[in-house]
Formats: sequence, structure tokens, C-alpha cells
Amino acid sequence: MRLTIPDLNLTMGEGFSPEVDIFSRKEFGERLSNLIINSNENLVLALDSQWGEGKSTFIKMWCGENQNQSENSFEAIYFDAFENDYQKDPFLALASEIYELLEDSTEVKRTEFKEKATKVFKAFSRGLIKSGVKVGTAGLIDGSDIDKAEKELSTLLADQVDSVIASKFESSKADKLALSNFKSFISDIAINHTKGNRIVFVIDELDRCRPDFALELLEKIKHLFSVPGITFLLVMNRSQLEESVKARYGIGIDSSTYLQKFINVWLALPRVDSQNYNDFGEIFAQDCLNKMAANEPILNKEAFGTLSELIKYNQPSFRDIERMLTYFAIIENVRNDQMLKYYQSMMALVCYLKVASPRLLDSIIKQNVTHADVLKSLRLENPELLDCYALEYLAVEIEFDLASEERRTQMFEQNLLDRFEMRRISPNVIGYFCGLLNNMHP
Repeated sequence: MRLTIPDLNLTMGEGFSPEVDIFSRKEFGERLSNLIINSNENLVLALDSQWGEGKSTFIKMWCGENQNQSENSFEAIYFDAFENDYQKDPFLALASEIYELLEDSTEVKRTEFKEKATKVFKAFSRGLIKSGVKVGTAGLIDGSDIDKAEKELSTLLADQVDSVIASKFESSKADKLALSNFKSFISDIAINHTKGNRIVFVIDELDRCRPDFALELLEKIKHLFSVPGITFLLVMNRSQLEESVKARYGIGIDSSTYLQKFINVWLALPRVDSQNYNDFGEIFAQDCLNKMAANEPILNKEAFGTLSELIKYNQPSFRDIERMLTYFAIIENVRNDQMLKYYQSMMALVCYLKVASPRLLDSIIKQNVTHADVLKSLRLENPELLDCYALEYLAVEIEFDLASEERRTQMFEQNLLDRFEMRRISPNVIGYFCGLLNNMHP
């Protein structure tokens, strides 16, 4: 059995194929497209979801589906912000993506775009260049030289000062004109030279970028690319991006309010099947297990069943689920036998806690917690109310594994567990599996 999930070879033109769209998110994708088409505004939308919830997979399928549609579609540009955050200025990165749309246009059109983009870049770089000169020479000019330069500057004639000010006004006027011309030009490209008369600029992995790059990208979108015919769809984990705001401007800033200046509408990627109310985490776990097993038999199916119920109930992220299944595969491969049901339950518990709550698992090994603490962490304090026999029985098994011999005897007398099976159980099964994983850590 594999220890990891095989890489998903998703091509941009594939769309919502049944093999890849295991959560049946095509309907949500259609609603998203309808929202953009029918609003007919230059909006900035944000698609929020936790890390590892399949945002990138969904958005690539969505872009591919749009490419395959013959009607009610638009020109979609996919931009991985994380792969581009090595660049100093997001403007050139975004402008380059639009320039690629002009491959089939005339050379005159492409040349005009480069000229207008260059003027805008120079306009916005003017202040940065001056700041860079000051920073770059600060270590070469001592205090007396700076004082001397200031005195010489103060002796400028009035007409010279007037000339400097006039030059500043003229450059400011030219910068504004360059910006206006650029925005009009890209709006014309979107409305008159693209499919559906609209460009949807998808910015993925924004929350993973350097804070300065991510926030500067937002500012460039707001000031340079917010024009009729262009819609931006930002794909991110909102809480992580808010942390980027705090990292740049300090913890005193209201990061949520700050982001509202740039984003018109927040959307959430669904985690639960809207029709059957099934948690996508459970579906994801089964799909991953199938790929990892590659048609090989699963020896401890009850362990996976219990792990699946914990996933369904507590909804860890998909990335966490992958790690849980890696631990599951390690134990499955090392043991290479079908274990008693109780062992399988503890196997599932350890795989889950190893990822979801490693400190709690460490405390269990050190005997610093009670079974009540464990059940509280798993939200299993009242298992009889869960309407899930597997979790209800797991709560009893957890108590048994952490109980004293006196309490275990009482549990037998109360018929809470199968006495015949439990006679064959070694003490501290949780500790056994922890030791097994610690010696085989991925």
C-alpha cells in the first residue's frame, strides 16, 4: 500500500470530469459563472476556504470547464500568485498575462500595449526609484555632506525652484494620463477582443505569498486593473491573508476592514454535499485510500471505517486527512495482518490524533490526561447523542484503554465490552501504536 496519494495530473482544459470532480462541485462552478456573467460589473470576488480543501483543484477545473463551453463563457486567465511572488512588482506579472491574450492580434496592438504598460510602470516606479537612491547612498554620505547638500539646495534661485515644481506637476499629469490610457486600453481588450467580452482573472494561492507581494498585488488590482470588462476572482484562505495584513501594518490594524476595500463579495467553497449533506472529507478519505491501495486488499477495514467517522464528525482539512492516511498506511504495511476490532479502533484513534492533536496524544502516552479529556477533545463527551454506533463504541474503548484494572472489571460487569475479545488485549494499546509510528515516522 502506498504511503502517499499519487499526484493529480490535472490539465487546465479538462473541466469537471467525474474522475477528478469527486465532490460534484460542477453545479457550484456553474453558479459561480452565472454570478459573474449576470452581474456584468468589474468586481473583485474572493473564494475562501481552508488550506488543503481543494481550492486549486476546483478553480483549475472551473477554468477548464469554461474553456470547453461554447456559450455563456468568458476568457479566463489563471495566475498562480505563489509561483510569481519572487517578482518585485506584481504589475508586470499581471500585465504579462493580459499581453499573452494578444498573441493573435496585430503587431500594432501588441506594441501599443507594451508602450502603455511601460509608461504606467515608470509612473508607479518613479517614487520607488527616488526612495531607492536615498537608501542606496545613505551608507556613503555622512551627516556633514547631507547638511552641505541641504544648504546648497536652499540657495537655489526662485525660478529654479519654480522649474522643479513645474516639472513635478508635469510628470504627475503625464502619469495620470498614462494610467487612464492603460486602463482604457485593457478594458477595450476585454470587451472587444475576448470571448464573451469579459476577462476573468483568477488569482490562486494568494494567501501563500509573501505578505508584501500579496498586498501590493491587491493594491495594483484596485488601482490599475479595476476596469469594465475585467472581473477578478481571488482564491485564498481569508484568515491567512488577514495575517499577512497584520504582518505588514501591525496587529493594531482591522485586517477584515482593510480587505473590504479591495474585495466586493466573499464566497465560500462548499465543504458539505448540498443534497445529501455528506461531508466531503469522508468522500476525500475514501478516494485517497482507493488510490493508495491501488486495488490491493485493505486488511483493517474497520480501522478505516472508524477513522472515516472521526473525519466526518470533526471535519479536519484535506491536507490533514492525507497525513492521517499516511499513518494508516504505515501501520497497515508494518503489521500486514488483520487485527482484532479493538486494535483497529485504537489504530484509527492514533492515526487521527497524531495529526489533529499530537500534544494530546503525547499526554496520553505520559498518562497526564484522563479518558474524559480525550473524549472532550474529540467532542465525544455524550456519545449516546451522536447517532453513530462506531463513535459511541469508540468512546467506550478509549475509556477502557486508559482505565485502571478496577474500572476495566466494572466495564466488563456492565457488559460495555465483549469480555471474550478483551481478554486477548494487551494493556496500553494506544501506546503500542504510538511506538510503532514513532519508529516508522514518514
